[in-house]
This record gives sequence, C-alpha cells and structure tokens, in this order.
Amino acid sequence: MINKLFILAAVGSLFTLTSCLGGDDEPMNTVQSTCSIRSSSSGAVLYLDGGAIVYPTPESVYKLTGTANFGNAKRGIIQFNYADINMTQDANGTVIREAEVFGGNSIPTFDIMSKEEAIAKNVFSADSIFALSSLKEKNIWAYGGYLNVSYNATYYPNGSGGYFVPSLSAVYELDPKNERNINITLVLNKHGKKDGVVAGEGTILNSFDISSLRQHFPPSGFDSIHCNLHYLITEGLTSEVSKTIERSIAVKDLDYPWNK
Repeated sequence: MINKLFILAAVGSLFTLTSCLGGDDEPMNTVQSTCSIRSSSSGAVLYLDGGAIVYPTPESVYKLTGTANFGNAKRGIIQFNYADINMTQDANGTVIREAEVFGGNSIPTFDIMSKEEAIAKNVFSADSIFALSSLKEKNIWAYGGYLNVSYNATYYPNGSGGYFVPSLSAVYELDPKNERNINITLVLNKHGKKDGVVAGEGTILNSFDISSLRQHFPPSGFDSIHCNLHYLITEGLTSEVSKTIERSIAVKDLDYPWNK
C-alpha cells in the first residue's frame, strides 16, 4: 500500500504539470494531483480532482505499492508520467492511459457524521477538542464525493518514539429553514494531552466522504448548496471562539466521479 502521508509534507497544488522528453524524443508530461482511487481485480483507476480519468500501468503500480493495486486507499496524492499520444478526449472528458505512476501518498479518509452520530462517539468531549488556528478557504474543496481540508497542526509524542497523528471530524446539520443550506463543524483532535510537550508542526490533508449527503439534496430544483464551515480558533491565551468559512458545493460533487 502507499505510505501514508499524514504530516510533515506540504500538500502543494491540486494539479501540477510539467513536460519533458521521453525515449525517442516522445513528449512526456509529469502530473501531481489529488485523486480518488478505485481498485479492482482488473487494475486501478485514478479520478483526478477537477477532472481526468487515469489508467496507470499495472507494472508501475506494483513497483510503487508492492501490490497489484493501491490496497484499501480511497484517496491519494499521486505523481505520474504520461505520453501525449496516450491522452484522449471522450464523453467522460480527458482520459489518460498507460500512465506510469512513480510516487504518491494516501490521504486519510473519514465519513462525515450527523450531529447525533458525533455526540454518540463523544466527538464534542472537551478533552477531544483542540483549536484549529490555521485554515484557509483555498485549502478547502469538494469534488467527486469528498470534502477535502488541508490544515496545519502541532502534534505530540506518543511515548514510543512516534507521535500522535492529529485528525479532523466533520459534523453536519441541515438547515430546517433553508433546504439549500448545510452547516458543517470541523473538530480537531490531536489525540494527546493539551498540556503535553509539542513535538512539532506539520501540514495535514484529510478527506471526508460526503456521498451520504446526496439523499438530502435531490437532483431536481437546484445545482448547488450553501455550506457554512465552522471551526475553532484561538484568541489570546485561553479563550476559544468559532470562525466560519462559507463555500458553495455543487450537488453533483456529492457523488463519486464514477457514478456521474
């Protein structure tokens, strides 16, 4: 399986591309992108955020992961090369075949929870909530059934030579006054003691499966929903207050890309 990237690595842009010359002067392109991964016995398919379907070669996948596919990874930051002749356009948009993957990391994925589920799982317990002091609108995006959040967080040693990996929970509430509105609260848990010694700080990317929200927003009537993202920020030394980022999410992005 891909080595998991939780921390100590920058997310970078969602989609970057460079060009070079491959064998026999054939134009080659190098891409890094976040994507959804669909693995099966017949191989893996990568659905890049923002579009494009990529079919990596089984040989390159095996070289990277040691298996025939990407294991249980659902999301990832993947790097690959492809030749211009292997990129085509069809009814599904851009399709890239014979891609050679050479690097990547899996992205931790979580299910979005209703408020009732979050309460049952003690997500809102006082000792489990840490302030999320650095969150930028440009680092939050929804695509293909996932809400993605990149953020910075300090982390604590676990006493065994490693560290506790911070994680977010995403909790939603529907707006009874407006069927096009949804409130999502992001709760940061560093899984350590708040008065513990900090081991360092890193950039983390988490993806939340929002496909379950599709049942609340039927395809007819409107094509986007208004989302209020709430999270805690630190003010001064002791007090914590909430902050809100407003985003529009296309209803179609509540579905996985292979269901469109």
